[in-house]
Amino acid sequence: DAQESRGLGDVYKDSDKHNILDIFNERIYELGIKQKYIAEKMNITQDRLSRILSGKSNMLADEMITLCALLDLEINPQLFYCQKTA
Repeated sequence: DAQESRGLGDVYKDSDKHNILDIFNERIYELGIKQKYIAEKMNITQDRLSRILSGKSNMLADEMITLCALLDLEINPQLFYCQKTA
């Protein structure tokens, strides 16, 4: 059985940086936006959004871009990297 990835939050677990999911959740709280509204704007179910924000589901790139736009957050490419293979 393959273990399901917990999503983008795993990238930062062992880091001193804020967990990206914490950043999203804090921003949602700051703005006073309901998950139902965000899910509708993202064209996903409220359950899917909840699973993403809790780290139980992977977030697709287009979902991250849309969520960042809704929350007025800038995506910092330096936080995400991959090593090129030869």
